[in-house]
Amino acid sequence: MERQKPDTETNEIALYLRTVYSLLRSTGEVRVRAFEEAHSFSNSSLHVGAREPTPDIGAFGYAAARLPDCMPQIQRVVLGQSDETFADFGFQTHAWQRVRTRGRRRLLRWDGAETLAAYVASTSDIDDLVPILTAYQIEWNKMHELLAGGATGSAGNPAAKPVPVAEALDLSEADYARLREALGSDSDAALRALATRRLDLRVRLLAGSFSAYERAAQHWWHGVERVYVRDPAAPHPPVYFVSSNTHSLANLLGGYALAHRDAIFAAARRDPRVDFLPELEQQLADGSPAAP
Repeated sequence: MERQKPDTETNEIALYLRTVYSLLRSTGEVRVRAFEEAHSFSNSSLHVGAREPTPDIGAFGYAAARLPDCMPQIQRVVLGQSDETFADFGFQTHAWQRVRTRGRRRLLRWDGAETLAAYVASTSDIDDLVPILTAYQIEWNKMHELLAGGATGSAGNPAAKPVPVAEALDLSEADYARLREALGSDSDAALRALATRRLDLRVRLLAGSFSAYERAAQHWWHGVERVYVRDPAAPHPPVYFVSSNTHSLANLLGGYALAHRDAIFAAARRDPRVDFLPELEQQLADGSPAAP
């Protein structure tokens, strides 16, 4: 695939998104490793240690909290808009087990083996899910290499004591506790899987057309409409239908940004990658609007 070397953070992110969508629009499964280079060079603030050889437990924990506890068993993630979409491609997901995450309310179903079905309501769901899967795999494989290396050394010398996980990964007590929490309710089994195998996830997008998203949103709206429009003759206030990322409403309307205004600005000023500081300072000084 031809690509231009990015020269700004914006270009890096644009390259990442182009890579994701150009690959997902293919007819088959895409290995998550195909996203890893673009992901690592996008300089995500949620995965600052992507290119470092040491594990980024913060990034792994963030990703793991947005994925189900069965992730150590998953090898394939299938994306679709509805049960009908999955069924069209031979996946009877309506009979699969529903699984939940701590950090997202996205509908997920698991076949009990190696396949996870993720219901995507819009392209923003893909923008969210693919980086999460990629960060999870990058950090999993870093930790696997460290643990597998330690296990090999112990096997070569039967008298040697096994190296504790925290020591093998060079984790503090607090980071080790965060890792176990990230690995879910059966963290012992997950740690064994972590030491045993590399992760090589595959992703497949079943249908990515606007009409497919529109049909899914219309299907959900029918359920809301029965309650909202009890009397068709009565006037109704306008409705803004949010099909995904509903947590953003609380972020925007809950007052958090205003309550932590100074801390947010201080963090922005400390970030050497930020290239909009002059514009920000001008806006703070005279209240001018952002440039188009």
